Amino acid sequence: MGKEYAVSVPGWRTLLTVILLTVPEAGWAVVESATENFVASATLIQGNGGSGARVNFFALQMVPPPVYAGTVTAVVLGTLIDANANWSANQFSGTNGSFYLDFDSGARVDILATDSLTKTLTIPTALAVPIAVGNGYCIRKHLTLGAVFGKNNEAGLTPGGNVAQADNVLVHVAQTQQTLTYFYSNVPGFIGWYSESYAPASNVVIHPENGIMVRRRSTPDVVLYLQGTTKPGLAITPVFSGFNLLGTLNSQRALKLSELNLYTGNAATGIGSGSNPSVADNLILVHPDTTTSSYFYSDYPGFEGWYDAAFRPAADTLIDAGAAFFLQRKAPRGAFYWTIPAE
Repeated sequence: MGKEYAVSVPGWRTLLTVILLTVPEAGWAVVESATENFVASATLIQGNGGSGARVNFFALQMVPPPVYAGTVTAVVLGTLIDANANWSANQFSGTNGSFYLDFDSGARVDILATDSLTKTLTIPTALAVPIAVGNGYCIRKHLTLGAVFGKNNEAGLTPGGNVAQADNVLVHVAQTQQTLTYFYSNVPGFIGWYSESYAPASNVVIHPENGIMVRRRSTPDVVLYLQGTTKPGLAITPVFSGFNLLGTLNSQRALKLSELNLYTGNAATGIGSGSNPSVADNLILVHPDTTTSSYFYSDYPGFEGWYDAAFRPAADTLIDAGAAFFLQRKAPRGAFYWTIPAE
């Protein structure tokens, strides 16, 4: 029986130039406390140093706690059935917010609708991985812009009447190669999170494996406090052609490039290798001082492995917990699904 939980393009340098504007140093997330099941982080979002703007890059280190768990008993195209479920109608959809299925395999699937009578969840028909009878799952509520930064801007970002006056939260959508801009409005009658086109944005979903950017226009530093649960097991996320801003979803330790599971030996299931960075897919790490380093996987005979742009061995290069990086998927290579290493 299911258990319910009670829980309270252009080149990358051009892309970075467009995003950064004038960018001094940025800060990574620092884990304050972590156990097997719970993690809390404090991310320093640095001020602009007195003028211009400073962009901070970081990644989430946790997922929302589960609100339900069960086992798949039947699968029909576009639906999942759990005969032992005891959820209520639309409990995980509609006015209650956006939810997703987190499978033991690491796959993440959005929930479109909930039917209590037939114990059925409606899901998208196009899935990254197959779902089978017997698969275990839990249900988590999607993190949103309002959940991460506070529905009432509890994070303390500078509000304003438009994106030019306020601090900006930048979300890169790899599937469309767009970078979307949001801000917290302090205009009477329109107080809250809005997009650049003034559409309400508090409920905009931020996927757990995606990196986040904050453009800070004010001098004081602020600290973003977040808490949730560690991601148990693997996580599977799509990597699209073009630029992808990602994090490792790891809360406890840095990972070496060689530990990321990005290179599989097959360009259809992992990054494409090449004899030089112009041919291969690139991993672009943005350092806290906003300088960048680029890495690729070499398939040159006798020199196979991770190298930086200066052709120095880089397999042991670390991606810190809470750091964000760009993964540039070169055309004509299509999308693949990255299996993020377990915590």
